[in-house]
Amino acid sequence: KDGLALPALSLSAGYNHISGGITKELTGMDTTISTKAGDIKYKTPKFRFAWESNSIDFKLQTSKSLLIFTPTLGVGYTYGWSQAGGGIDTELTEYPDSLDTGKYDGVDYAEINEDGFTLLSNSEGGAFRVFAGTQLNLTIFKLDFNVKYNVSNSNWGGGINARVQI
Repeated sequence: KDGLALPALSLSAGYNHISGGITKELTGMDTTISTKAGDIKYKTPKFRFAWESNSIDFKLQTSKSLLIFTPTLGVGYTYGWSQAGGGIDTELTEYPDSLDTGKYDGVDYAEINEDGFTLLSNSEGGAFRVFAGTQLNLTIFKLDFNVKYNVSNSNWGGGINARVQI
């Protein structure tokens, strides 16, 4: 809590999950694929694509109220992991005994079976950032100005936000 001489200090942690996808029936296309092991024949397929991302965020921030201004300074770290992929949902009507599955260039997981084809790719990583800004306090109206620097990739960012706080 912001005191007369000492600034306020806050430590926060958060988690975010987001996902989505699409499915579309594909008509008017060839229903045979030739592979090393032999031909794969299938019924009218449905293309599907789906993804999901998760992130954990940690932040340490200090601020000090000075008349109508509240300057802030902080550091943060975000770690995230995502999976994206898709494939074809269909009924295979003819396929060789040995379907070609395994790891392909840029793909972490691939499968071909009686129900169609699936390709998935994964990504994960983290980034450190530093940030600074000030808040202009006008009764219940607040105007925030901030600048951010991503230490991991040397990118800069900034923002201006207006809000009502009761």
